[in-house]
Amino acid sequence: MFKPIPMQKQKTANLYMFAIMPPQKLSARIDDERRNFAEKYKCVRALKQPVHITLFDPFKAYDDVEKEMAKLQTWADRQKPFEVELKNYNYFRHSTKPVIYIDVVKNEQLSAMHLSFLHELDKHMPLEAMTNKYTPHITIGYRDIPVEIFPDIMHDYSKRRFSASFEVSTVYFWKHNGLNWQIQKEFKMGVAAEYVQQQVLF
Repeated sequence: MFKPIPMQKQKTANLYMFAIMPPQKLSARIDDERRNFAEKYKCVRALKQPVHITLFDPFKAYDDVEKEMAKLQTWADRQKPFEVELKNYNYFRHSTKPVIYIDVVKNEQLSAMHLSFLHELDKHMPLEAMTNKYTPHITIGYRDIPVEIFPDIMHDYSKRRFSASFEVSTVYFWKHNGLNWQIQKEFKMGVAAEYVQQQVLF
């Protein structure tokens, strides 16, 4: 977890986050799932974020962090794109703030990439602690779900099915502008590996 900046200075700081995003067509399909959930259960908080898999939770920092984060491209160059599979629904059964999400099938490449990313991030933005606990998912509903109706939601979504897959080839660095999240930078993966392969071929 990133060490927070002093509270007295947070008013002038920006909110950032790192994420993985499905391609546009799949994102639109998942967004339809979110909107159907929001309409049926009157829970809309999940719609405030683009469809994504969190790679590093939101944190506050000043503008100069953006220049430092740009150095992560060297790390991204060394990463090989890989496939992730989305399968059905799952839940975080928090007592006060339950969450429903589309599950990401266990993926060793994703887990290894996440851990590698944390180690690299620590070089540019020292982290307080690292953990191997990582539950990648795509949120359908959270924060404003009434606890009393969550059992009904779990019963409903236990009967639903969802299946899709996509290639992870980019890490997105987001910045919140006060109203919504915007892409600050895209870190394309595998650039160095592709160059080496081309040199071998030619």
